[in-house]
Amino acid sequence: MINAYMVDNVTIHAYNGADQWGEPVAATQRKVKAYVVFETRMVRTLTGEDAVSPVHVYLHLRNVEKTVGRALQHQDRIEIEGDGNIRPIMHIATKKAFSSPHYEVDLA
Repeated sequence: MINAYMVDNVTIHAYNGADQWGEPVAATQRKVKAYVVFETRMVRTLTGEDAVSPVHVYLHLRNVEKTVGRALQHQDRIEIEGDGNIRPIMHIATKKAFSSPHYEVDLA
């Protein structure tokens, strides 16, 4: 059901951990389909702060986990095709719509 709405192309920059000096290792880039909504929303971040998110992204859970090889994490980044910005993830919600579980992700 939700796959019909996945019309936007996004690139997930998957976090691969840190090296021996604590610097992040180069991210792995994976392209997936998504539904992107540019709307302003108030979200609560991991640290408990209220923040404003200008972008809301819907991602099919199984497609992301198959493409990236794991669940989506807050350390990952998402780049929207045509936007040019690699945006950090502020909030991740895992939802279930009928038989199609999906992520609802708020970006900075």
